[in-house]
Amino acid sequence: MCWISPFLSGAGEALSIVFELFDIRGIAAHVAKVPIPNRVKNFLLSMLYFNLIKLLKFSIQNVNEPYSFNNGQAYFLTFGSKYKKMNPVKEVCVESYQEAILAAAAGATRIELCENLSCGGTTPSYGTIKKTIEKLQIPVMVMIRPRGGDFCYTTDEFEIMREDIRMCNLLGVDGVVFGLLKRDNRIDVERTSELVDLAHSMPVTFHKAIDDSRDLLQSVAQLKNIGISRILTSGGQPTAVEGAEMLRKMIGIAGDQMKIIVAGKVTFENFEEIKLLIPSDEYHGRRLVKF
Repeated sequence: MCWISPFLSGAGEALSIVFELFDIRGIAAHVAKVPIPNRVKNFLLSMLYFNLIKLLKFSIQNVNEPYSFNNGQAYFLTFGSKYKKMNPVKEVCVESYQEAILAAAAGATRIELCENLSCGGTTPSYGTIKKTIEKLQIPVMVMIRPRGGDFCYTTDEFEIMREDIRMCNLLGVDGVVFGLLKRDNRIDVERTSELVDLAHSMPVTFHKAIDDSRDLLQSVAQLKNIGISRILTSGGQPTAVEGAEMLRKMIGIAGDQMKIIVAGKVTFENFEEIKLLIPSDEYHGRRLVKF
């Protein structure tokens, strides 16, 4: 990432640029020593910086406070894709209708609706799903998981998941959440693809089962190819902070086609820190808002 703050009040004023990852100040220092008029130096430096940005396929997005420099405009850049939201999605994981109502009132912008979070979450009841989506004005993603434990499901358990997805379709749920692995901890691509097709127009999140997979980056590529909309992950580590490096790599592979939902002890207390450490459009947590 890098920050750019232009101050162009006159032809003789310099373009002030701060690069955090790309250290090209040495080049600028050499240009500054060349015995030519300042106006020409400023023009050359401006062309150098902005052509570098173009070459590296950066995208520029104008943003508001608090990311501004003095009285100038500020721009936040990410390599390869635009930083789209200064207010990213806050997906809060809940295990009841009442918690969903409280989370939405406290500022959640999306709900992951589950039961039995003590075992990682299972599919909520028909009545809970129906009442929640009727009441809330924000999207509700429903967990599709017939039991706690591992993510290798029997034929009967898989059929239960199929029926629950059909139910969610009929209810008009905003999206579903599931994850399937094989015994060797590889993504169960065949069964996952089948459930994605069954979901039809509902977006699908592949949940933290991916953190148990053998090769996280390969798993991201596989899920991207079969039409998964989002991946919920802590980068294979217990917390997002510990998995930060891997999460940034996963976000890079996902590109604009798929979202990586940053999870793993993300709370209202550390959210701003994690947002800077792992820039993403979406974050997830049990205590992401205070209620």
